[in-house]
Amino acid sequence: MTSRRYEMRTRGRLKLVAATVLVFISTFVVGAGVASAATTPNFTLGTSLTSPTYPDSVTLTATIDVVAAGTIDITVNGNEVGCVSQFPTPTSPPSATCLYNPPSAGPYTFGAMFTPTDTVDYTTASASQSFDVGQGTQASLLMTDASGTFGSSITLTTSGGSGTGGVTYAAGAGSASGCTVNGSSLSATSAGTCLVTATKGSDSNYNSITSNQVTDTFGAADQAPLSMTTASGTFGSTIALAATGGSGTGALSFAAGYGSATGCLVTGASLSSSSAGTCLVTATRASDSNYNSISSNQVTDTFGVATQAALLMTTDSGTFGSSITLTSTGGTGTGAVTYAAVDGTASVCTVSGSLLSVTTTAGTCLVTATKAS
Repeated sequence: MTSRRYEMRTRGRLKLVAATVLVFISTFVVGAGVASAATTPNFTLGTSLTSPTYPDSVTLTATIDVVAAGTIDITVNGNEVGCVSQFPTPTSPPSATCLYNPPSAGPYTFGAMFTPTDTVDYTTASASQSFDVGQGTQASLLMTDASGTFGSSITLTTSGGSGTGGVTYAAGAGSASGCTVNGSSLSATSAGTCLVTATKGSDSNYNSITSNQVTDTFGAADQAPLSMTTASGTFGSTIALAATGGSGTGALSFAAGYGSATGCLVTGASLSSSSAGTCLVTATRASDSNYNSISSNQVTDTFGVATQAALLMTTDSGTFGSSITLTSTGGTGTGAVTYAAVDGTASVCTVSGSLLSVTTTAGTCLVTATKAS
């Protein structure tokens, strides 16, 4: 209730009239009713591969079970991966996908969060799911055949494979014996073939892998130098031949050619000739399973002139005024026989061809014979 004061003017005079005015204020209460609770969506999460292995790509899918506008944000291990899907108008059902490339093998947590546009009827919702990325299969590991020489080593190499695992090699005998790997070097105790495989080990992202098998070949090696030195002998005898050096078990043989001598002939390790002079000789050591054959330097072996058999004369006699025919026996070869005489008790002993005579007095003459070379 409110009281007010009014003024009234009558015939020029002011009168104060007190009046009471009743004002009624009505209060109306509008009932708010019972408000509904906001809905929290439920997520369905999924991955495209049941058992992914590195470096597979995985498609992550997040779907909510309500018709609502908003955004779905997909994360991996709590980190943004650039996969935020916008749903500006209600869609049934809002579903987001994300193609994810795991940086390594190992465990992962796939998370999703829905942020509604209508925050009166819907609340923010989130969910997560774990998945594992297993070790992957490496790219093919390849070896190619290699070759070397017995006594040296072959360097082994590979191509392909994946990851950081170390490469090791294993060797088995083919036709060679003693096939051994030391690091990446292959050796053998004989010429022939070795069978080799390589393995690249596993690491955190990849399983181990073994290569194809290759056949590596050790060829026969060259022998060490084979040497001969010059030798000499006497005509009529033989020269024993010898050589030093070479390698392996191959047989040693000799060959002779003519120098100034004739009839140079090798029998086994003995050199002979049919005349004095020189023979040209080389040695050869034959090949074996590990070494090639080799020939020596050529040497000049010399057969010197031999000593003749003894040359003999016998004492002869004749009459002064006539001549004595001289003869000899022995000696060797084709050299001519000549005679020489000196006075003994006779005077002026003279030889003409094979006739001995004296010209002054009878007596003795001293005679020698020489058979030329």
